[in-house]
Amino acid sequence: MSCEENARSRLALSPIAVEYIYATPDPYVFLFSAIALYTALCGVTARRPDVWAVISIGAGLIAVFFKYSALPVIMPGFITLIYRAVFASAPQRAAPIRALMIGIILVALSALFLLGVYGASSLNTPGTSDVARRSGFANLFNLQYFWGNLSASLQIVGVAGAIFVLLSPILLVSIHRHEKASSPSRLRDAVCQLILCYWLLITIPILVNTFNPGLFNGVRFLIPASLAGILLTGTTITALFTLIFPANQRISAAVIGLVGVLFAIPALQQTTLLVAERRLPDSRVALRIWADHNLAPGSVLVTVDNHKTFNPIWGGIPYLHWFYWVERTD
Repeated sequence: MSCEENARSRLALSPIAVEYIYATPDPYVFLFSAIALYTALCGVTARRPDVWAVISIGAGLIAVFFKYSALPVIMPGFITLIYRAVFASAPQRAAPIRALMIGIILVALSALFLLGVYGASSLNTPGTSDVARRSGFANLFNLQYFWGNLSASLQIVGVAGAIFVLLSPILLVSIHRHEKASSPSRLRDAVCQLILCYWLLITIPILVNTFNPGLFNGVRFLIPASLAGILLTGTTITALFTLIFPANQRISAAVIGLVGVLFAIPALQQTTLLVAERRLPDSRVALRIWADHNLAPGSVLVTVDNHKTFNPIWGGIPYLHWFYWVERTD
């Protein structure tokens, strides 16, 4: 667990998270996606999988309420219930099946509210829902978009972390082959837990394909996939050093902690520099104040660097006069 905690700290310390994950819903999407994935993983081996899985489905729905691109986060709870129902004995099968029915009802009620009451299908958010509405599902399986979005989601763990993500199935299988206490059920549970993580890692970038052509600035829509990548990285590092030092858990724990620190130090250094830079007076605020006092209200041309300077609704900068703005690239 220590390595998984170190891996999760990677997101908290990451300059990518500080710079690009900034919208108000983003921290909540991460929180409830983490709860949904954690409870689904626990449900794979817990005595009461129905309770864990229903909590997972509920947390996933809350994440979707904050950001619709988190839709695949609902599924880990269902996957856990299906897994437990398939491999459970007949007397133990009833609880997962009841929980499946509860989960379906929760999803149906949430869909009715979002579509029928809130009117989610009619929202037109620039750069996301409007793009998805125009293109539909044409880009859903666009491989170029997918690789761009997948690589963006793994930027937080870096190249080394991405390698550990790819190695995770091999290492877990190796550990179960070397442990005398291993059984087919334990290996099956581990495979199911891997599937839960890979589900988010793959399906979130696929869904984001509908409005983001693999651009890195779309990383904030890939939060659940980044979370899965972080968990896979931490789990694989733990498995690797447990395999290398099977007889001495203290050495294994010490090495795992050291690797976690080595992962965190570069990110901490970059984030510290970024925070220091952002503590300086914001030039956009100064520009807005100057415009209010020196320009007559009218229309202005802005670049992407100042697309919120004259938009007080999004930028939150106090203003005296209203300016109409047009964003240009030249």
